Amino acid sequence: MRTLRDVGLILIALIGMPCAEGSSCIAAEQSGTISGVALRPESRLPFAGGAVAVVEAKRGMLLGEDGTFRFEGLKPGAYTIRVQGLLVRSRPVTVQARAGEDTRVEILVELRGLSVAEAAKESIGVALSIKPSDIEFQIKPIHKSPRVGEPARFSVRLTNHSKQALFLVPSLDGSTDGGRFPQVSIKIRGPVGGIDSPRGWRFCGNMNGLGASDLVEVKPGEEFDPFAGGWDPDLGKFAKPGHYAAVFHYSTNQRDVRKWLGWPPPDRLPEEVSLRFRGVPLLEDSCSTEFDVEL
Repeated sequence: MRTLRDVGLILIALIGMPCAEGSSCIAAEQSGTISGVALRPESRLPFAGGAVAVVEAKRGMLLGEDGTFRFEGLKPGAYTIRVQGLLVRSRPVTVQARAGEDTRVEILVELRGLSVAEAAKESIGVALSIKPSDIEFQIKPIHKSPRVGEPARFSVRLTNHSKQALFLVPSLDGSTDGGRFPQVSIKIRGPVGGIDSPRGWRFCGNMNGLGASDLVEVKPGEEFDPFAGGWDPDLGKFAKPGHYAAVFHYSTNQRDVRKWLGWPPPDRLPEEVSLRFRGVPLLEDSCSTEFDVEL
C-alpha cells in the first residue's frame, strides 16, 4: 500500500522538484529568455555602440561593452530583435522564445558611411561633454639645455583628464598653414636671427585623405602626442644663444568636417570616420615654455 510520501516521491520524479513557497518557478516555465551578442561581420569583434530592442515586446537596452544583451521573462513566441544606433545598418533577426529556455542569437551589425554633404551636417563632439580644463596642454624642449646648432625640437603632450574616452587627430599636412583642421602649430620667439629656418616646404603629408586611424582614441588619464604618427614640423636649428620661448597651439574648434578632409574630399566618409568624429572634442588652447640656448 502506497503512503502519501510514496505518492509525493513519484510526482517529484515525474515533474521535477517542487518550487519553494513564493518562488517564480511557474512563471519561469511559462516564459523564455533571448540573449546574444552583436558582432561586426568582417572581424567578428563585438559591437557595443548602440542599443538592442525586442520589437513586439517593446523592450530595449544598451548593448554591453562586449556587445552582449539578455531579455528575460518573454512569453513564448516569435520576436524581432533589432540593433539600433547612429549609422547602424543591420538586418532584424526573428527569434523564437521558448518556455523555460534561453535562446541564443548573433546579430551582425554593419555601419553605413555618410556622404560628405551629410557629414558636414554632423556635429563634431556631440557624443562628449568636455570642459577646456579637462585637456591639459604641455610643451618642453627635447633637450633640457639646447645648444646652438641643435634642431629646435619639442615634446608636446595633451592629457585627457576627463572621465570620457575621446578622439584626437595628429598634425596633418595643411594643419599649420593650410587652413586644415586640426590646426597644430609651434611658434618660437627669441633673439633676432636666432633660428636658422629650413628652406622650401617645411611640412608634408597626406593632404588627400583622412582615415579612421588618424582619429586616435585617448582614454581617461592617457596622453596624446599630436606629432606622433602625424607630421613633425622642421622648425630649423638654433643659430644664436639667448632666451627663447615656444608656443604650442592646437584647435579642433570646427564642426564642418569638410575643413578636416584635405583636398580633394572623398565622395563618402568611411563609417568609422563618421562615428569617431562625434567623439572629437571641440577645443582650442595654447601652452608655452621658456628656455635658454647655450653655445
